[in-house]
Amino acid sequence: MPALTPDTIRAATDTLCRLTEYLRENPDPKKALALVEPLLDEYTGLPIQLGDTLRALARAVQSHPEHTAQREDQRSGHRAACRSVGADRPVHAPLRPGRAAQGRQHRLE
Repeated sequence: MPALTPDTIRAATDTLCRLTEYLRENPDPKKALALVEPLLDEYTGLPIQLGDTLRALARAVQSHPEHTAQREDQRSGHRAACRSVGADRPVHAPLRPGRAAQGRQHRLE
């Protein structure tokens, strides 16, 4: 298996974005179900895989407490910086160009 990189994970999320866009175009239901079926598999579908991934991440973080402490120090510094400029909420990194439009689709207006 090739090594995982942030780019390979982004490719997976981009594929899901493409699927979502396709499904919004009102495709033939049989074709749509055929594409979505692997995501809904009882044993290997997306909800199961995402749950397994998040649990594995939690175990990895817990097994390296030095990184957890370092990350908490970073968060504390970030919070202090936000307070010093009068921000009442954390500053977030800008969305990637394709994600900004997707975020607007999910807002209630």
